[in-house]
Amino acid sequence: MKLRWLLFGVGGLLLALLFLLFLAVVFLQTAAGKGFLARQMESLLSSGAERQVVLEKLDGFIPFEIRLDRLEISDREGSWLKGEDLSLRWSPLALLFRKVHVYELSASSIHVDRSPLSSEEEPPAHFSLPRLPSIVVEKVQISALEFGKSLLGSAAVFSIRGGASQETESAGLTVSLLIQRTDPGPETTAEVVAVMSGTQPELDLKAVLREAPGGWLARVMSIPHAGKLQLDLEGKAPLETWKGDLRARAEYLGLLEADIGVEVGDAVLFELDGHMETAASLVSPKWISIFTPRVSLGIALRLEPSVGLSLDRMAVAAPGFNLKASGDFRYEGEKLQGALDLNIPDAALLGVPESGPAQGRIALRAGVTGTAEEPEADVSLTAEDFAMEDMRVDGMQTAFHIAGSPGTSETGRVFHISGKGSAEGISNLAGKKQPAMSFRWAGEAEVIEKGKTTVRTLTVDGFDTHLELEGWLDPETMKASVSSRLEMKDLKSIAALTGGDYSGQGLIELQLDSTEGVAGAAGTVRGELRGLGGLPAQVKSLTGEHVKLTGELALKERSVFAVPSMHIQGSGFSMGL
Repeated sequence: MKLRWLLFGVGGLLLALLFLLFLAVVFLQTAAGKGFLARQMESLLSSGAERQVVLEKLDGFIPFEIRLDRLEISDREGSWLKGEDLSLRWSPLALLFRKVHVYELSASSIHVDRSPLSSEEEPPAHFSLPRLPSIVVEKVQISALEFGKSLLGSAAVFSIRGGASQETESAGLTVSLLIQRTDPGPETTAEVVAVMSGTQPELDLKAVLREAPGGWLARVMSIPHAGKLQLDLEGKAPLETWKGDLRARAEYLGLLEADIGVEVGDAVLFELDGHMETAASLVSPKWISIFTPRVSLGIALRLEPSVGLSLDRMAVAAPGFNLKASGDFRYEGEKLQGALDLNIPDAALLGVPESGPAQGRIALRAGVTGTAEEPEADVSLTAEDFAMEDMRVDGMQTAFHIAGSPGTSETGRVFHISGKGSAEGISNLAGKKQPAMSFRWAGEAEVIEKGKTTVRTLTVDGFDTHLELEGWLDPETMKASVSSRLEMKDLKSIAALTGGDYSGQGLIELQLDSTEGVAGAAGTVRGELRGLGGLPAQVKSLTGEHVKLTGELALKERSVFAVPSMHIQGSGFSMGL
């Protein structure tokens, strides 16, 4: 008896639940029910001013068929996505069998005007590929997917057709997709067929892209004159350690062929190793020996969610140079570090046809540390046994240190720059040694984002001379000021450069200030020569051993140099202009 009443109770409860479910389904077919559901979905999908979702005219036999006249998503800056005539036909009952069965997913138009404002959500601490349920998407069709110009820099409209199905886990997930440009403009077509199968998923992927000259993708990539674009990607391997072959060609730029790999675990590792051929018509004759016929390259990028992004390696090798780089960026504290090495083993490949080939070895080193707010960089350039035209230098070294700081709202970012360098063993290739075999320089400068660029000090010592210079430039008004002092300790070193044989000492001081931005400037010059020797007798009788110089200088209309006044006085003459 008790069992009978228990069965009656359970059966009655089930009937009541089914009756309530039936009433809910019936209610959702009414205008009031659909309006209620739309408001609840808007509330669930929205998030204050950060994300506002509007659904207009929800219709269809809910939940089996859902139609929506209009969808709009906005943020603090307004609407960024709009959709019209959206439709979903699916089988909710399939969820009882752990399946997702969609008969049709379509939209007459989707307009993406711009990117949404970024959210401050933390990235997931661990990334792994999801275990997919059995999925069937019989038809996907978007008649017009429109990208606004502010999104990627070039507007275009595409149609999308395709589908995805996974009847059973053993049969795998098959995805097919066809994307075609439909608005007036050069043709762009992309087709993708992918099959993922197995308990340890294996991905078999084939992707093809073709674009006519001057197409949308070329404009987005800022290569509008690249000609025809072609891309082929194919590979079959386990999804978590996937590998494939990539071939990309731009008609007037060149060719890239590479093996690529994607490894997914706690981090996502992307690797590319291959070669690139640059179109000969694109390369200046003086660089053609460096960039053609083939440049090999290798790249490895690592993304660690919630940790950071790393460039594990980058290597580029060509006939004329070798480049290596690495670095990483950490989200916590926005810390960064990186290194770059560039070696040119034979500078002859850099020769300019008019001046003849150069010789020697060149190396560039750069390193970055600090944070995004306060970065620091060290850059050095060295050259050994370097020669060009009729000059040769045994060794040259240049080094810079750059330190950035946030500054204030009035100044913007501030960069402090210091540097020094030297050149040793300077000689004339014709065989005549220079009197001074070296020179050295050092300087400090400050660059203010919303203010002046100031050269606090610049000194150069060499050829028995000492130069001091300081000044500033205001980029907003283009006004500037510069002062310099050149001390010549022995004129023999300067005269030797021109083949002369004079002696003595000299001093020149110059002050120049802009009057009309870069268009005009005015200043003064003062100088003297002492202990002059080696001059022809006729000249020596006029100048004596001491000559003084004073005058005014002017620059007008950017290129007209004028001398409003000048006075030169020696022991035997006095001349004014």
